[in-house]
Amino acid sequence: AVAVLRHRTTGRLICVASVHLDVPLHRGVPHTTDQVASLKKLRRKIDQLLLHPKNAAAGARPGSTPVVLAGDFNTLPYKSWDPAIAPPDAYAEMLRDGDVASAYADVQGAEPCYTSVDPRFLHCLDYVFYSKL
Repeated sequence: AVAVLRHRTTGRLICVASVHLDVPLHRGVPHTTDQVASLKKLRRKIDQLLLHPKNAAAGARPGSTPVVLAGDFNTLPYKSWDPAIAPPDAYAEMLRDGDVASAYADVQGAEPCYTSVDPRFLHCLDYVFYSKL
């Protein structure tokens, strides 16, 4: 889900997206091509939403309206030794252009050790990314 919201007090606009990326497996090996394609599609959708006449009339603009993307990205911030775990392709895609940053990494200096509730899977898969304006 993607929405453009207006702050009640300041009137400032912000675009917020909830994300869940699947990791398709092919013979037990994760394929992240679909994840990366989904992120590119989401970024295009955000730009289209910001350019929609209603939002544009309210002052929304790609590159100048703050964006927050949060959710289950199902990607690690690092390459795992386990071949059954998806490589960090989607994470790298989020940070590729340098216009988006991880909120947790910016504040804490690194991503959390884990965000999973499964004690057998201690990895970070969930993130809050924000546009660096």
